[in-house]
Amino acid sequence: MRPLRPSVSLAWCLALLLCLSTASPAAAQPEGASKERSARPGCAEKDKAFWRELKLRKAMPEAGMSVDELAPVLVSCLGSRDPELRDALAYELLTAWMRSGTLSDAALRPLSRTLVRQLSDGLGEAGKDTVFRRTFSALVLSEVIRRDNLQPFLSSEELAQLMAAAVGYVEGEKDLRGFSDTLGWMHGVAHGADLLWRLAMSPRVQQDGLARILQAVATQVAPPEHAYIHNESDRLARVVVVVIRRGLVPPAVLARWLEAVSTPRGWASWGEAFRSEAGLARLHNTKQFLRALHAALVLQKASGPAQEQVLPYVVSALERVSLV
Repeated sequence: MRPLRPSVSLAWCLALLLCLSTASPAAAQPEGASKERSARPGCAEKDKAFWRELKLRKAMPEAGMSVDELAPVLVSCLGSRDPELRDALAYELLTAWMRSGTLSDAALRPLSRTLVRQLSDGLGEAGKDTVFRRTFSALVLSEVIRRDNLQPFLSSEELAQLMAAAVGYVEGEKDLRGFSDTLGWMHGVAHGADLLWRLAMSPRVQQDGLARILQAVATQVAPPEHAYIHNESDRLARVVVVVIRRGLVPPAVLARWLEAVSTPRGWASWGEAFRSEAGLARLHNTKQFLRALHAALVLQKASGPAQEQVLPYVVSALERVSLV
């Protein structure tokens, strides 16, 4: 099973910080340096060797190149069909630079605007390559919000725009593919959930924003045309766990939300789900989500009054779909 994102190791980020603190001033390129080595890399197959070497060097670029200059190239690589370039190189390098502080706020702010625009690239399509740019932009934006949560750098307007784009992306994503042996991860719902998860943790997002996040989650809990098998339900559930634990959304509102999620809309009962493939997929997805939510709340070591108040409503919702 694929581990929950983010996958970039803390050890790597610490090693990068050590390299930055001990590195000597960069020397000029030798006069005979090859044009290929000094050329700016791109997103083609021939460029992967450059990015691999950069990753092996703890993400420290060679003389004449800076992280702020290289980061926009990697953002463009997020749309690649190549899973190594898109995921193991572009995503992981960008995440390491953000977590170590190597990528400056001045460079990250315009990159964030680019990532927000990329969330709508082909939104509503299914089965097309545009999915990669959308889903990995969402994943990288979750790291942008993580950084803003630790030390705010986005303006209030930028955060509001990012929130609106994140909600619109999750609600509008129709490509529900998870993993392909040849193309790697797509995982749009999970990556969108990761972005909402980071936003739900933001102290700058208050009750109205958390309510919008819940609405977005509800749209992807149980798509009737697709049965989740790639941990999507767990990723959606942990968004709701954060909303519950923040204690800003009243328990009565959460109870109504849970009732709506667990109600067989359009049917007299969940028993009618057994009459079609779409119905069975809806029932399966709803059960998976509520089980994941219940398990996350019960297994969390720390709990608070808000969580204790909401847990009985989660149990009722779970009983509604389980006792069929």
